Amino acid sequence: MVSERARSIVALAVAAIVAIVAVAASVFFFMESVGLLARDTPYVTASLLSALIGVALLSAATNVTRTLLLARAAEKLEAEMIASAISKGRRESGKGKEKS
Repeated sequence: MVSERARSIVALAVAAIVAIVAVAASVFFFMESVGLLARDTPYVTASLLSALIGVALLSAATNVTRTLLLARAAEKLEAEMIASAISKGRRESGKGKEKS
């Protein structure tokens, strides 16, 4: 059975790959947009559509990246809270032994 930690690492890796691919595709569409305008007979509609696709892909990439960073931060915070609760529980159990 796959552990929850391994599943989380795989999900974060997939999200990072998706973000990188979306940024690369966004740059490609922006370059195509410029290329379509620089021709002898500019294709304005196609160029604007290409730029719009580039903006949409860049927006998606930033959303995926933001979600990735928030997931990592939440994971670290959760681990710190668990460690803090464990150490607090150990301290409290130690105090109980001293009293008896």
